Amino acid sequence: MTEATEDFRWLLLSATLTTIAGAFLIPTFQRLSARYVEAFDRYRSLWAITSVGVSGSRRFQ
Repeated sequence: MTEATEDFRWLLLSATLTTIAGAFLIPTFQRLSARYVEAFDRYRSLWAITSVGVSGSRRFQ
């Protein structure tokens, strides 16, 4: 096996692992961003979103 073939196999392995990780992270990011959009629609202020949080419960009381 040549060095170029070995490098190419490492490239394929890293691309495969990255694709699998992305398959798990994209739905999570989509859910989180949807919650932030809903919170911004509700409070209309980034300061209110950070102080209230996305879940709706007050952090600072």
